[in-house]
Amino acid sequence: MKKRALALTALTTISALTMTTTPAQAHHVVSDSGIAWVEPLTVVEVDARSASFDFGERWRGRWLKLTPSVEAAFNERFSLGLRAPIAVIQFDDGRGVLGLGDLEASAKVLLYGSEHGGLIVSAGLGTELPTGVVEDALGSGHVELTPYITASTQPSSRWIISALASDRFAPSIFAEEELEYTEPEDIGPHGSVLSPHSDHELFLRGTVTHLFNANLYLTAGVDHIWVYSKNLQGESVARAELGWARAREWRVSLGADTPLRGTNRSGTSVRLSWARMFGR
Repeated sequence: MKKRALALTALTTISALTMTTTPAQAHHVVSDSGIAWVEPLTVVEVDARSASFDFGERWRGRWLKLTPSVEAAFNERFSLGLRAPIAVIQFDDGRGVLGLGDLEASAKVLLYGSEHGGLIVSAGLGTELPTGVVEDALGSGHVELTPYITASTQPSSRWIISALASDRFAPSIFAEEELEYTEPEDIGPHGSVLSPHSDHELFLRGTVTHLFNANLYLTAGVDHIWVYSKNLQGESVARAELGWARAREWRVSLGADTPLRGTNRSGTSVRLSWARMFGR
């Protein structure tokens, strides 16, 4: 509980400090091209990805997930988003399921925006809703909340740096009975195999993007997850993405995530995404 309170206090403090600065109009290439959508933006995206998973004898296999999503910016400071994953899961024991996973709803607020090429900071709240069938490994069966803060900066015409910090937990009024993670072959992962997680974790992401020209870019970064459950450990994941974008119009990208250390809740995943951006 102390770690959870510390993480939430840090997020709140950063948000409060950032809001003391008057934001200016800031539309640099980070959000223009959809490389790191930090500020509120109106965009429609379709993401397809696949990965293997292994949580014990009955919870081993591969999934293929198609996720349409939309973010609607009502003004320069505020947007709402919704993601709806649809997945096919094939278990090694021959079982197969097809269905809707847990919906993800979010709200984002622009806290600070400097001059072009400067700094953009936003904060928000994500909510995972239990729409997926638990017995089919499509859903978690409980509500999750994820307050977050994210920032990006472009120190030069060829480089972009982005960061994200979030605290993910199940509120006590929605939480399941506490589970001891000693028999994963019986209970499977906390959450679905599509989005495995602990009952409380802190997530950090850092990425660096190189712009080859006005359209082509390459992003590399690392995710690190601290897990607060007794019998689980954290993990680190390497990320890479190659994309082609036309500013404020569309973006297509091919990427991969691969575990570096820790629980390795999923194997290497490969993703292909397409997005269409709309002006405000």
